[in-house]
Amino acid sequence: MITPWFLILLTLSAAPKKEPGTPFDNTSSGNHKPKIQDVSFSPSKIVAVSKPIVITAKATDLDFDLLEFKWELEGEGEADYKPSAQGNKMTFIGKTPGRYQVTLTVCDVPKRGKPLCSDLKFNLDVVASAASPKK
Repeated sequence: MITPWFLILLTLSAAPKKEPGTPFDNTSSGNHKPKIQDVSFSPSKIVAVSKPIVITAKATDLDFDLLEFKWELEGEGEADYKPSAQGNKMTFIGKTPGRYQVTLTVCDVPKRGKPLCSDLKFNLDVVASAASPKK
């Protein structure tokens, strides 16, 4: 079976407000790499076939630049996934049992300097029976 590759790129439409006194430039380009703060899974990283997993990512940027979230999926079987309009959430539904690797890439859209990115990889497991999943 051919391993499917999916690529979705979404841009956030608003940046957080910059707080007074926040340092901006401590790098040669004046841009800082975004930080992926947290990724949560509801209900868990292991689910039965056809049961959705909602993945939510939280990321910040010291420069308060806009952030782009890119989700890539590679797996042993068939699956569907759909990012949210905001880009920081993805709903995954495994159609066949197997292990699926997800790569989350968060890139800033800097006002100056080159874009910088952070990556995080994790696995999602889809099992044949609803009785098997554990958190």
